[in-house]
Amino acid sequence: MEEISVSFQIFYIVVPLISIIGNSCLVYVTIRSRKLRSACNIFIALIAGSDVLHMFAHYIMLSVYHFSSNQRINRSVCIQLQLLPTFGAGLSSIIIFSVAIDRLMSLQKFYYMLTKTHYTLYIASHLGIAAMLMLAVVSCAWAMRNSDEVICGIADAMHGQLFMLYLTALSIIGLLTLITYVAFLLKVRRMTINRDKKDIYRSLLVTNFFIVFGWLATGSGIVVNDVFNIAIDNFSLGLVIGITGNISIASNFFVYYAISKQYRTSFDHYLRISSIKSALGLTTSTFTTSVITFIK
Repeated sequence: MEEISVSFQIFYIVVPLISIIGNSCLVYVTIRSRKLRSACNIFIALIAGSDVLHMFAHYIMLSVYHFSSNQRINRSVCIQLQLLPTFGAGLSSIIIFSVAIDRLMSLQKFYYMLTKTHYTLYIASHLGIAAMLMLAVVSCAWAMRNSDEVICGIADAMHGQLFMLYLTALSIIGLLTLITYVAFLLKVRRMTINRDKKDIYRSLLVTNFFIVFGWLATGSGIVVNDVFNIAIDNFSLGLVIGITGNISIASNFFVYYAISKQYRTSFDHYLRISSIKSALGLTTSTFTTSVITFIK
């Protein structure tokens, strides 16, 4: 029977809480700030919102573990509880790929006119495709539900071939995301771009690389475990490998604040961080200089 150690319980309480707060701030600031209206900014906010949904999966798991009579519930009930977190987890990964495609397209001459004349349609098409794919996944999970007793982690919403297909699909999307960013970097190195765009690019690369790495590690680890029959249950393996991905998701706010001047300015203004910095005697210019020096 799978058990969740105290250290894992603490981790999956604290880190998701940081993630929910930080990513909610990203969504809030994007809604409030007129400077964060590009397609890329909207995609970043959509990823952050999806990550918030994803993080609630851990609280559902721990609630079942502590408050159910035998630390398990029926899978059909678990699926109902985990539908939104499962939807959010997959949606986030697909939109991360959309951001990579968007950044590669942004280097083309037609991109400006495309996003200017078909702004809403452009964003809606990316979101619509991702949402339809995940609706298909959660619909299949619902149709394939059974009466097994499960601890109700996010992976327990699916089982059997559907779960393996889901992990394989996310791993492929992760690989395609990395390949797209490599192509993007090769092109952008030969171009002259302004400081704000360069900061956004660095923020995207840092956050997305570790999130994609987390998904790839989780997917490949579970597949290898099943193929070679390693004596580790998939639930425990998922908890261990999930550490990297969850830390990456929780760090989104801090990475964008540290690297991107555009986001840092918006955070300072709309989250009243500038008032706190003033009270501590930290001027914006001093803080910015120290952060950039640290990043370099």
